[in-house]
Amino acid sequence: MSTGTIGTIKKEIIYTGDVLNTTSRIEGQCNQHNVNLLLSKDLMKRIPNENNFDFVEIGEISLRGKASYVTLFTSQRN
Repeated sequence: MSTGTIGTIKKEIIYTGDVLNTTSRIEGQCNQHNVNLLLSKDLMKRIPNENNFDFVEIGEISLRGKASYVTLFTSQRN
């Protein structure tokens, strides 16, 4: 990922890179799967589950620009 600053009067920080592209592709799958939240298997493994969420596997999805499939999950609260 790379960051940069744009502008002299009104400065904005921009982020670019594979992480944001992948995030955008995953977010774009929400409507297709009729869910409000999707997360990758890699992210799901990293977040603590102290609030007792049930993670439901959506499946392996081919995302544009990615060579391999990404396993996506959604969550439901108990």
